[in-house]
Amino acid sequence: MAANHGPLAAYLEDMMAGNETVTGEAHAVLSALRRSVGILASPSFANLGVLFSYGVAPGRLPVGPGDVVEVPRLGASYDVVAPDATEFDLDFTSSGGVKLNVRRRDGAYYAVDFGAAGDLSADDLIPVQKAVYKGGLVRLHQHYLSGGVKYRTKTTIEGYGYDNSFLSLDPAVNDDVLSSEGTGLEDVTLRRFGITGNYVNDEPIKGHHGLIAHDIAGLTIEGIGIKDTKEFAALIWGCRDFMITENRVRTEGINRDGFKLLSSRGGTFTGNDIESGDDCVSVSGEADFAGNVVIGMNRLRSTYARCVYVNTTQAVPGPVGKTTVIGNICDHSDTTAIVVEIYDGPERIGEVMVTKNQISGFGKRVNNPNGRLEAVRVTGKVGHLIKKVMVDENMITLDGAPTDQVAKLVNVTLAEDVSVCRNTIELDQEVLPESAGIQIGSENEPVYDFAADGNRINMKGHGSYGMNISRASDGTTNDNKIKGAPIAIRGIGDATNPCTDVSARRNKITDPYGVMQKAIATLNNSSDWTAEGNDIKNAAIAKNIDLVGTGNRIRGNKGFATSNRGTFVIPAAANVQTISHFLQITPPVGSIKITPITSLGAASKWRIPRAEVTGGTFKVYLDVNPGVDVSFEWEITD
Repeated sequence: MAANHGPLAAYLEDMMAGNETVTGEAHAVLSALRRSVGILASPSFANLGVLFSYGVAPGRLPVGPGDVVEVPRLGASYDVVAPDATEFDLDFTSSGGVKLNVRRRDGAYYAVDFGAAGDLSADDLIPVQKAVYKGGLVRLHQHYLSGGVKYRTKTTIEGYGYDNSFLSLDPAVNDDVLSSEGTGLEDVTLRRFGITGNYVNDEPIKGHHGLIAHDIAGLTIEGIGIKDTKEFAALIWGCRDFMITENRVRTEGINRDGFKLLSSRGGTFTGNDIESGDDCVSVSGEADFAGNVVIGMNRLRSTYARCVYVNTTQAVPGPVGKTTVIGNICDHSDTTAIVVEIYDGPERIGEVMVTKNQISGFGKRVNNPNGRLEAVRVTGKVGHLIKKVMVDENMITLDGAPTDQVAKLVNVTLAEDVSVCRNTIELDQEVLPESAGIQIGSENEPVYDFAADGNRINMKGHGSYGMNISRASDGTTNDNKIKGAPIAIRGIGDATNPCTDVSARRNKITDPYGVMQKAIATLNNSSDWTAEGNDIKNAAIAKNIDLVGTGNRIRGNKGFATSNRGTFVIPAAANVQTISHFLQITPPVGSIKITPITSLGAASKWRIPRAEVTGGTFKVYLDVNPGVDVSFEWEITD
């Protein structure tokens, strides 16, 4: 301004220093300069009020409605409003009594332009709140708060990275740091700033969250850093079409979730780095829950609970959507790493995909309330099956957990159209008997139409089963590589709940640890199983495929003979011969083929009594002594 108006600038400096007053001709000149009044001296926000006044006053520059007051060094500017403007029509009143509204700069409102210190040196609650209430784009610096800030619809709050811009709550205050106000909000974006609560180690929960977003359509939370909250780092409640990405959470203590997504649907949770006291990300549903949530590419560590927890707990009026958990790194959890439980709703509900996750360090809690060690659990409810489940291509390692519990590293129950395929599972510690690398179905929790194929499981001699298929029907367990534990198939002991129509083909089952009793076995009431083309080594006993029940088929397995051929002779003075078949099954009598290769002599026919076929031999009888030695070929086919 000094460059534009020559000698007037020096006069204005004297006037504002209190050496001159503005009268007469000078006042007329100043009036002509309205709408661009710049502060030439003392360019701080704190001194803004004393430099201006309505009308002429000693040491002050006269301004009026329509003028623009500029603070060049801050980059801020203000519209002067009428002296009779109410508090609802203005942003603040200066100490000199001039009423001002903040003007946007670079398309945004800045909290510091509303009087915020922006350096943690003062309570910035009121100016930050005023800035946020303006709506649109709001930019933050570093703000100390004596209470929580609320935002409304169509608001974007933005900082310069969570280490450079943040909201820090007074230690004596119990309040949500940043929360939505009202219902039916739209288009809210929170980006690149931090939120700091006032949690003290082992302090009881006081009920404040770092961030609350309620009933928002079109929500983006990106690059936010949240720490030290007394309850959830973030509560996302009743939101639709959301994107939560590249955020960082550090919370401590039980019941202090990272992100709690309550009755929210149609969104993505990706690229976040969460270390929380309780669940890292919890997706739960009330009456309006409809799913369709993607949880992907996050790094998740939970001190006292789960990395991912998805559940519905109340009746759902319509179909539950698809839940996808993909590409996450879950390297510490107190109980199960990833849990999806869909309860109530239609008879066939929801779709679940858990794929390409790296899971380790789970089940750390002593006296785990579930009584089992699980990397992934997916379950519906009796009468409400999950209609489609995929648990594929995960890498799972169990080590360092308590040894006095049962492990079910992948556990799928109460579902249909199930795929548990191409997972890599290693058990690096002792566990209790009945443990399994993969558990499909259980007593009173059936699974229908499943594939458990292409998995790599190394139980290292610690668990009872590589796979435990219990009350599951119409499925495949094919092309798996399993070390140190068998495939087990079981009904639950009554004719109404069998395991039926399941194949075990082309599996490679080995036991370098010397603990496996059988490689493939059915237990209780199971039927119509096929064990074919499997490669079995090092089982502790010879009969390493044991299918109990009816309609089972065993054929073409390496390391388990179910077919053989040879020759035998019935002497001239006898009419019977016992033949050792060297099979590991008792062959059906119909599978034994006898062909004479010399004359029968006095005999005319032969027979194989069913009662004379055992697990090691069978007998062939002629109707009379032949009078000559008679040679035969025999063959047993599977």
